[in-house]
Amino acid sequence: MRKEGETGEGWPTSASTTTTSSATSATTTSTTTISSIAYFFTGRASRHELRFLHTKIGNIVWTHSLVCYKKWMKVPSSKKRTLRNKLLVLFVVDLSHPKIIEYVDKKMAKLYSVFRHQLYKYNLSCGTPARGRANLPNDVYTTHWDWLCNNVYTTTHFLEETEVSYKGEARRFIQHARTAHKDNMKKMKDEMREKLIQEAPKGTPSDSIHVPLDDEFGIMAENLGRKGKSVNGVGVFPHTDTSGFISSMASSSELTDIRPQIKLLSDAQLDLCNDEENLFTKIKAFIAASQEKTNNFTESEGDISKGENTYTELEEHDLEEEWCPYCVFCG
Repeated sequence: MRKEGETGEGWPTSASTTTTSSATSATTTSTTTISSIAYFFTGRASRHELRFLHTKIGNIVWTHSLVCYKKWMKVPSSKKRTLRNKLLVLFVVDLSHPKIIEYVDKKMAKLYSVFRHQLYKYNLSCGTPARGRANLPNDVYTTHWDWLCNNVYTTTHFLEETEVSYKGEARRFIQHARTAHKDNMKKMKDEMREKLIQEAPKGTPSDSIHVPLDDEFGIMAENLGRKGKSVNGVGVFPHTDTSGFISSMASSSELTDIRPQIKLLSDAQLDLCNDEENLFTKIKAFIAASQEKTNNFTESEGDISKGENTYTELEEHDLEEEWCPYCVFCG
């Protein structure tokens, strides 16, 4: 924060400003007087005061600057000094200070460029050079406007640039039309992709489905227009079968023809997969049931071998006393 009375580095304070002549001082007493333009850089100037300074610089440039120079840098230093000295009518300012000169010169350069461009646009709005010469802009000297009409606005080079500028104005319409076509093409492409997703075999990931390149260029040709093999804004229509590995691939029309067969094969494959799963489930159930029966039979056999007094009638029966006519061992 600067204290009161301080200014920016290199800028003169009000005490160091050079006083002007008595005539200038008398003039400034009847107008808004500021001790120095450096006052605007101390942080104490209001927005209204800054706007007042810029407005006065603009008025000086608009009414007193010569229009025969295309850029401010081409204006001689003596002419710039004359314009800067006109600020002394309104401001008590040290115009010998380098930073003040730099600031004022920068503002005048910008406003001079705006001034020349405004005259250029005004001349274009008149339509013809004769109409532009007859309609003098406000706050512009007649001699200045006549000089521009005679030496700038009626030259062959300027008329050629004007024709190019009119073509440049059409770029905004072209950009608008291009955006509209782009939105329409995107909508048609999304609709075609949605249709392909619906016609795709069951279980096909939607991310793997894309609109064929031939169909995309067909959409472009429909929206942008086509002349022979060239699409407007795109160029020559590309051929997808120019290389060897692409020529062996089926075109989009062929794929469309065989899509029903592909769907039938895919459905048959899914049915086979389901049958295999069902068969595998039945086999697992059969194996599990067989193992359960085997375990039950083993447990029952163990109970018979471990039991006591089982089949007592066999123990009491003497097998050796009974002769079997069919047994070899029994003789």
